[in-house]
Amino acid sequence: MDLNNIINLLKAIDKRHQMFFSEKLISHLMRFLDGFYFCKNLNKTYNESDENFWNRFNKYVFSRYNQINEKLSLEQFLLSEFKDERLAYEKFFELFNEFNGKIDAPSNE
Repeated sequence: MDLNNIINLLKAIDKRHQMFFSEKLISHLMRFLDGFYFCKNLNKTYNESDENFWNRFNKYVFSRYNQINEKLSLEQFLLSEFKDERLAYEKFFELFNEFNGKIDAPSNE
């Protein structure tokens, strides 16, 4: 499984978060992803498919909750909507799995 692919990475995190961070908190997930993208940018391996995924996923999440104001980050939105870091984390992956079931993306497994 290619963990350089954001979809595969998120699937792996969803399956075994302990390999990546200690607690199922939305802030831990987002800081891990910040580091992941920092490293990809540093190594010049960031690609348009990552950006395309996040643009489409963010639109999916905001439209799923009938939000037209996308000025909040995904993390801020989930925390404002669910008021709890653990619940926001769970909802993130619930939404990711819904979204992933609707997209046609290669998994490179």
